[in-house]
Amino acid sequence: MKPAEYLTIIAFLCFLFGMIFSFRDYSSKIGLILMWAGIGLDILVVILPKFGVSALKMGITAMNPVIVAAIVLGLSVWILFAVSMIVLYFHHDSAFQRLLGITTIIWFVDMLLFYYGSHHY
Repeated sequence: MKPAEYLTIIAFLCFLFGMIFSFRDYSSKIGLILMWAGIGLDILVVILPKFGVSALKMGITAMNPVIVAAIVLGLSVWILFAVSMIVLYFHHDSAFQRLLGITTIIWFVDMLLFYYGSHHY
């Protein structure tokens, strides 16, 4: 596995633990910090190789439909997280928790598709 794959897994786990804290204690500070750290790390892992950080390059030589689907799902994760933060701002508890659950499931499927598309397709 490449360093970017490890960092993506760490980002997902940060988000997952943050979501757990947020479910236990609605919008706990530590939960929000962990979720923001996970999303921020994921964004950095995607964007930094575009600016020349070669250690985080995934080494994908060709695009395939599975990778394109993973990219679309990855963007939707970021958008859903932003929407969940807006919902949190307006204090809609159940909608916030549902959005976090959906975001987590989509992110997990996104990672599975990306790894499958980059290693086995």
